[in-house]
Amino acid sequence: MGSKIEPNLSASQLIADAEPATKGASELPAKIVLEFRCDALLKRMSAIGPQISASLEQIRTRVTEFAEAVQATMTAFASQFENLRPAIAEILQAFEQWPPAQRGALLMLGRAGWFMDREMSLSGPIEFAQLFADGKDAEAEQALATYFEGRLDEIEESLLKALPSRAKVLASAFAAHRAGQYDLSIPVLLAQTDGICKELAGGYLFMGQQRKKGVKTDQSLEGKPGTAAFVEAMASEVMWSAMLSPLGERLPINAIESERGPNFSQLNRHQVLHGESVSYGTRVNGLKAISLISYAAWVLGESKPATASTAAKLPSSESV
Repeated sequence: MGSKIEPNLSASQLIADAEPATKGASELPAKIVLEFRCDALLKRMSAIGPQISASLEQIRTRVTEFAEAVQATMTAFASQFENLRPAIAEILQAFEQWPPAQRGALLMLGRAGWFMDREMSLSGPIEFAQLFADGKDAEAEQALATYFEGRLDEIEESLLKALPSRAKVLASAFAAHRAGQYDLSIPVLLAQTDGICKELAGGYLFMGQQRKKGVKTDQSLEGKPGTAAFVEAMASEVMWSAMLSPLGERLPINAIESERGPNFSQLNRHQVLHGESVSYGTRVNGLKAISLISYAAWVLGESKPATASTAAKLPSSESV
């Protein structure tokens, strides 16, 4: 009963320590023995009570401090978020506006005979297109020619790696371009572009839809290149749909005779391969053909595969 009281004892230890208080009292009535044990237990509980209270108070203090710190952090975050709200709204708006803006820019470049490169920034086509829109055609042509001339080695390496079955032909075309033999490089690059489109998209860029007897054709694709079916199948993929848009439209490069006016002077696949043009062999046209084949291999190779229904829409045999 007079033994030193140790704090931090478990309940089982408290009861065990009460045993000596009853040792030798086994002959006493049960009620008296129980009273001895209870008395010892209560004394132990009384001794560690203040320590328990102190520990609980420390826990309460720390929990309170933690809660206050969390509250302060959340308040600061909320304040910063409010400050950023206008910027976030602008970013979201820009993302919503980007696909139609990019589509318009890519089509404008396509009408000038140029196509987006995979290493261009997302704003690059829009900036180049703005030059054309502002009537600065010569400046835009020079800027694009300089850009693609600087990318020539990387584009060739990328194409040979991505299209090993075409590597020999493509290497010869690039060699001819470097040698200034544009009359030879351009027809090869245009022909290979059409083959790449057929291979990756199931349709030719320079041909229209196939017309089969007894099979209903998609009227929405009437007058569009064979690759338009692939582009249409990607309509739900907003970003890719915008990126692929030049392959879904008639542009100078694949314009048919009725779409080429008497003063038409742009690079055109039909005129080149059918001998209607003898003045196409220029450095700039060579770079335009390189921009086209690089673009087609890139966007068709990295976008999702065509659906079964798209692949079934084969081109017609009527060359444009």
